[in-house]
Amino acid sequence: MFANKEDGWAKTKEMHKGGPKTKKEVQKEVEDKYRSEQQARNNRDGNRGGGYNDHHRNDRNDDRNDRNDRNDRNRRDGGKQQYQKKDTGGGGSYGNGGRENRDSPKNNDKKGINKKSETVKEIVALDDDHMGDLLKKNFETYALKKKMSDEGNVEQEEEGEENKQKEITPDLSLYEKFKTENGKASSTILFSLLTKIFDEDMQKVENYFASYLDAIINKKIFITRDFGEGISKFVQFMPEIVLDVPQIHQYLWKHVIDPLNRKGQLKMRFIKWVADANDKPVVEDEEDMMFDESNAMYKLMALILIDQKNGDKAPSSWDEVFKFFDDCKWGKVVTDKQEKIDDPDTLWPEIKDEIGNEMASVIIPLL
Repeated sequence: MFANKEDGWAKTKEMHKGGPKTKKEVQKEVEDKYRSEQQARNNRDGNRGGGYNDHHRNDRNDDRNDRNDRNDRNRRDGGKQQYQKKDTGGGGSYGNGGRENRDSPKNNDKKGINKKSETVKEIVALDDDHMGDLLKKNFETYALKKKMSDEGNVEQEEEGEENKQKEITPDLSLYEKFKTENGKASSTILFSLLTKIFDEDMQKVENYFASYLDAIINKKIFITRDFGEGISKFVQFMPEIVLDVPQIHQYLWKHVIDPLNRKGQLKMRFIKWVADANDKPVVEDEEDMMFDESNAMYKLMALILIDQKNGDKAPSSWDEVFKFFDDCKWGKVVTDKQEKIDDPDTLWPEIKDEIGNEMASVIIPLL
């Protein structure tokens, strides 16, 4: 061990015997070492059959030979390609392995080229009077079927145990048709119906209009606002028909207002007794002057107030009746309409006969 140490020290002394190496000597040693290593690498590559460049050239030659071989096989197979070209359809959809074709109809729709224009459904004009006739016929058809069913007179094609037990219901599809195809407002449809069904022959209305109205309510043909607006139009129209149907106020109360009020479909305060100035038609001919007498209005108000006092609900005090009168804002209406009363000497006695002396003693002064 000590001997090896002494030999190493002797070698080191010999190596540095002449002093440190110069820069030129160090540079020469590095160049000699580099040339020696480069020569060794070239010798190794030569033993493997050539260096990188030779290999690369050989690989390219092999690729050309492979293509030539495939061309020879294609000629032998009649020119049929071994591999088919991928068809992207000129940039077809992603589902076919390519990009979405920007010239496709789908993309043209995005640009607005092939978009289908939405067709606006044309409204078919229909006269309100004619609509009223159709509504009356609809009701009378139901009334006739209902009467025949109640009397057991079923038509031959409808006979059978199942049909005998089947409930007769009105076909109300006509109402929806008037709304959608003819553009009629619900209140106008109701008004047209009421102007037609109240005539000299009230037997059908007495017997079958209640169930007809129930069907309208149950099928939600109209909503509360529609009932209020439709009845308001009819109330304003009563002077036009009171000469032909003097009991019109009684019919309207019994068959329309009272049932709707009981079923929560009508709010009395929403009834407009006087038409807005803009809603009144312009009259150019005196023969076309509208009747505007208010007798029927006062009589109808009296019936409504009696119901508030003695209706099926808990009897109300007179103070509650007066409050109802004020809440509905009838005070101004009755004041403004007094000048339109046709013969006051007959109006108040007629109201007294209808509601009784006791009730009349309070209600007539209120009106």
